[in-house]
Amino acid sequence: MPSIFCNLAALALSAFIGCTFAAGPAPVLLGTAANFAILAKTGVSTVPNSAVTGNVGVSPATVTSLTGFSLAQDISKQFWTSTQVTGHLMGSTDASPTPGLLTVAVENMQSAYVDASNRPLPNFVGLKAGLIGGSVLVPGLYKWTTGVTISTGITLSGGPADTWIFQIAGTLVQAANVKITLIGGAQSKNIIWAVAGTVTVGANGVFQGNILAATNVVIETSAIDNGCIYAQTDVALQKATVLCSGGGAVPPPTSSPASSSTASSTSASSSSTASTSTSVSTSSSLPPTSVSSTTVHTTSSTVHTTSTTPYTTKTTAHTTSTTPCTTSTTAHKTTTPYTTAKTTAHTTSTIKYPTTTAHTTYTPPYKPYKRYN
Repeated sequence: MPSIFCNLAALALSAFIGCTFAAGPAPVLLGTAANFAILAKTGVSTVPNSAVTGNVGVSPATVTSLTGFSLAQDISKQFWTSTQVTGHLMGSTDASPTPGLLTVAVENMQSAYVDASNRPLPNFVGLKAGLIGGSVLVPGLYKWTTGVTISTGITLSGGPADTWIFQIAGTLVQAANVKITLIGGAQSKNIIWAVAGTVTVGANGVFQGNILAATNVVIETSAIDNGCIYAQTDVALQKATVLCSGGGAVPPPTSSPASSSTASSTSASSSSTASTSTSVSTSSSLPPTSVSSTTVHTTSSTVHTTSTTPYTTKTTAHTTSTTPCTTSTTAHKTTTPYTTAKTTAHTTSTIKYPTTTAHTTYTPPYKPYKRYN
């Protein structure tokens, strides 16, 4: 009881002095698990049609444990898509870097559960013996050594930065048509339910907060979960809606040529852009659209297509380099003057050999002999 008065006094004081401050325990750090709306170790199933805002991941299970989603594999083979999920669906055997990303995310999920379920010095212990229907819950750390049942609507009252952590050693059951209501600016992302047993949200219910379950989670027909689901076994959706505020903010794999998301292949994109600028400076024949920054940033497939153009330009450069070799051949032909000089010399020497004048000189002596006869 003293803890309740402390929390109420804090709220009254903040209103009196006109300032705001966070009430409740320190936030639980989700790490890279926060990149997923649903993350489970053994599987996620849906009875169509469900609606999930964010990414869905399973590990060490494979995508075969993602059932009911009518999966379509991305060309990169790093993830899958479904009309029931706004983000990506991933399994442990998808192409790199997905397996590594999932391994780290699952480790972060498990660490978050250990942290949340073992926070010391709870503000409330065994509240209403776990039968909390109809309660108004202020920010704080709540602990039960039993299960918790929400048979009628409850209200969480607090500010935008206030936090709630619920430590439940048994199961958590929210009855059908029951709603959790937030007032005073309270946000579902600041609510953590650390549950050792099964979590069940009844049909047509509205649940608020992130679920860290040591076992499994079931969201029944037409129920809505305003939060992320992290289960160390499996998650079952029955025409349900999961609205995770952060579970798709940073989509993990992004290097797919067909993917419009960008993250992981930043260096590849940078390299392609650099190559494109080189082709512009060396070849004026490239169409302007091949180097448009708009085209490069629209889809990663355009980036890869554009990067092939610079290689073509490089091939042209090699062709150009063969021209100097042809020119050098012409230089060798210039040696022809040597041949001309030698030919002229031989012609000149030929003129000197016939000495017909000398033979004419010997002719006169023979003529006198003819006279003696």
